[in-house]
Amino acid sequence: MFIPFGRCKKVLSMVLVFAVFGGGCFGQSDDLDCIARLDKARRAFAIGDLDAVIARLQPCLKGVKQRREYIAVLELYARALLASDAFAEAESVVTRIFGLVPRYEPPSDALPPFRWLVARVGETQAKLTVSSASLLSENRSETPAMVDYLGRTTIELSGYRNLAEILYDFSGFDITQGNGDEFMTITPRGFRTEGNFSMLLRIDGVEQNDLHSNLMYLSRQFPLSNVERVTVVYGPASTIYGPNAYMGVIDVATSVPSPEPGQAVGARIRLEAGSLDSQSFDMTFAGRMLGDRLDGGLDWALTARRFRSDENDLSADPTWDYRGEVRSFGFVVSEGQLIDILEPTFPRPETASFTDPTDDWYLSFKLSRNGVSAGIETWRREEGSAPWFSDNFQPDGADVQWTPRHTTLFANFVKATDVLTFRMENRYTEHRLDEGTSTSWFTQNLANSGFESPNRFHWHQFSTQFRSQVSLLVPVTPWLSASTGADLRLSKVHSGLDRCIERDNNGDYGCQPVKPHDGLEDVLFFDMLDLGVFSQLNFRFREAWKITIGLRHDRNKNRSEDAFSYPSRTSPRLAMICRLSDRMTLRTLYAESFRQPNIYELVSFRRIPFARLDFDIASTTKRRYSAENTELSILWDDQPRHHYVGMTLFHTKIRDVFSVFVQDNESDLISRGFQLLAGWRNERANLRGNFTFTNPKVVGERAVFRYFGEYPDLVQPFPQADPTQRRDRIGNIARYRLNLAGNYRWDRPRLNLNARINVVGDQPSGPDTTITLGPKDEIEGYWIANTTLTWHPFSQSKRWVSETRLQLIVNNLFDHDYTHPGVGTADSFTRDDGTTVGFYAAEIPQAGRTAYLRLLIDF
Repeated sequence: MFIPFGRCKKVLSMVLVFAVFGGGCFGQSDDLDCIARLDKARRAFAIGDLDAVIARLQPCLKGVKQRREYIAVLELYARALLASDAFAEAESVVTRIFGLVPRYEPPSDALPPFRWLVARVGETQAKLTVSSASLLSENRSETPAMVDYLGRTTIELSGYRNLAEILYDFSGFDITQGNGDEFMTITPRGFRTEGNFSMLLRIDGVEQNDLHSNLMYLSRQFPLSNVERVTVVYGPASTIYGPNAYMGVIDVATSVPSPEPGQAVGARIRLEAGSLDSQSFDMTFAGRMLGDRLDGGLDWALTARRFRSDENDLSADPTWDYRGEVRSFGFVVSEGQLIDILEPTFPRPETASFTDPTDDWYLSFKLSRNGVSAGIETWRREEGSAPWFSDNFQPDGADVQWTPRHTTLFANFVKATDVLTFRMENRYTEHRLDEGTSTSWFTQNLANSGFESPNRFHWHQFSTQFRSQVSLLVPVTPWLSASTGADLRLSKVHSGLDRCIERDNNGDYGCQPVKPHDGLEDVLFFDMLDLGVFSQLNFRFREAWKITIGLRHDRNKNRSEDAFSYPSRTSPRLAMICRLSDRMTLRTLYAESFRQPNIYELVSFRRIPFARLDFDIASTTKRRYSAENTELSILWDDQPRHHYVGMTLFHTKIRDVFSVFVQDNESDLISRGFQLLAGWRNERANLRGNFTFTNPKVVGERAVFRYFGEYPDLVQPFPQADPTQRRDRIGNIARYRLNLAGNYRWDRPRLNLNARINVVGDQPSGPDTTITLGPKDEIEGYWIANTTLTWHPFSQSKRWVSETRLQLIVNNLFDHDYTHPGVGTADSFTRDDGTTVGFYAAEIPQAGRTAYLRLLIDF
């Protein structure tokens, strides 16, 4: 019998940690028969003998097994404390009730002071409760994964202009704002990939990642007017969300404005204009039809956003000046062996120039009534991609764009009672690349490609998916709750990117499907079936302990070509949480997740003219690498006053990573580090901050190979290849990051000032890292400051106009010059003669000081 010793060691180490640090969680009292005590306490409460109530119920706070009786004990105990003027203690007990019953309502005979206390605690708990780490609503201190979030008020006062901008102030992320095929590339906890493959983006449960590539096109198309909260779940999350959530989830929850009494429609309107010729509108309207507020009519909500900008002009930088000739390369091959490499040059188009326009939009409409909701969501991201590439890779930066589109139809049903919660989510999704505006240049291998000059390609892709997920959440007892469900996905995924070649300079082009794979010439779409089954148990032991055990099993079937099916895989999660006191929590967890290769990797990558050189997401038909994550967290959280300090130590290992650029070269990626979070608030001011230290490395054989896409069987090592064991640092990852934010409010005049500071350490690069071709040993660190001033011009007595605000947003306040690391090989540099060598920009300059005016109207 196979015994997984590696996992046993991790679990034993978790138990040892709790034995050393969590001794306060043990030693609880034995179970007591509290029914008689509760009955006597009720009689004492009726005659006003509060001391007797407290004395009789206190031994029962840790010993009642039945859910109903335990809640009754806490309820009566809190009412007695409040009547005894022990407000803080009563508030703490009511908080414990909400931990068991998130939708708790006070009993009908409760007096107004207790009802007010329940409402106050309920409002606070609603802000602190998250459901992104699992399907259950949980306090953030008891989630089975590290989470962090920002709410709507903080997002608005901070002056964030789009969803992508918010992530700069979260811990654990290295970010490249590349304005390329993707606007922003996020690296969670040091695991660098070429694109946003490693995390899922969900908006009200709808996954936004591309079906063909699993890319997360996180940019300016997403609205903020309907965002209630942005939550980040760190580390492997496959137990709940399935494959490809192997490094975490970005979960966005929305809300809609409620019409004031006498109004038919509520609205949130955001209008903005400023630097870089940027303009946007962002609006959400909501109301009720076929009924009124009392009889429960049909609720509707409409959200729309449009954003356009000329973006940062990089034409003054030699990497993007588009001067001189274009240098290509070609290969002389005989019987599969490389004989010679040619480096021909070609004239550049006379009109070559740098442009990087953006024109994004989003539209959604939703109907809902009594737990049933249905609607449509659609968006387009049309942005230039020139900044990713040097002018040696792209002969012309004009009209080079990448335009993915997304449309989802959804229908959901939720039924919640005190006994259980049933949820069914159904979605039909279409993802496509718009061939009219998704373009790139082809310069590689021109010497033997048959082309006499560089050609511009138009790319096209279309994929669809029907997805149905059902889940059941059952709070069995006060100490045990369970969730289980199934996830079915039926996908029709484009097997390759169709490539269309321009015939002349007038934009006329002809399309031909790219052959997806040798022997699969006739397969244009893969018919995929994915089935996942998951369960999670939450066991509370003696009130202070909570243990979460989760499992998910996923199976994939490619019904078009069985050779492209993936093996079944199980993802476990174990978390142990202990409340050391009312404010301090200790948590340790172990979780695994896996990443199944997408069609882009399996098929299309083999036809990309030039492959990127970094340790990336590549895989083979039968191999999926897995992530193993171990964490230890401690959190001090004074919830009533919104003061908190927390630290998480993490050790994450991704096994058997290998690259399409490196054949039969498996490596492990290992990242160790810690994240610190802190926050403080009073009536007028608040502060928040976080710090991240990351040390990611590659462990395996050192061998750097170039893979030539036009010759799939040809792999040639660079001269510096060294097949020895090494522990190279993952390149272009900062050693540390610090984010600070502060807010202060004045009543007269009604002003709010917000300031945010981002500090990023040096980012190692070059031969001693995985960015072996990088021209620098490191990308210099930087710090920038951003400020937002919010003014309420009207008094609070002016009804709806009192919710009109004007904001002045200034980013990079001190106009610092700084760069973000490039993507892919990040290998380009400028010679002494001014010519550019390499393909991917090593560094991408960021914008200087920018300013924007925003008008916000709520009614």
